[in-house]
Amino acid sequence: MRIFGFISIIVWLLIFIALAIMFDWFGSRDLAKSAVQGSEEVIEYLEKTGDSTMSVIDSVSDEAKDVKEDVHKATE
Repeated sequence: MRIFGFISIIVWLLIFIALAIMFDWFGSRDLAKSAVQGSEEVIEYLEKTGDSTMSVIDSVSDEAKDVKEDVHKATE
């Protein structure tokens, strides 16, 4: 029963937020737009970070392959 009450409160809160944005209560449209813009900036930052991390991982992997080949040739 307790979890049902918690889920019910979350659903009612989401409905209230949707209505507030639809009817622009308390200037909620501006807040929603700024939140979306802020999240877009965060996503762009995460994309850049992920791309740079992947390039570092790729270069390290390439170097590791070269070292493994050199070690394998030296042991033969």
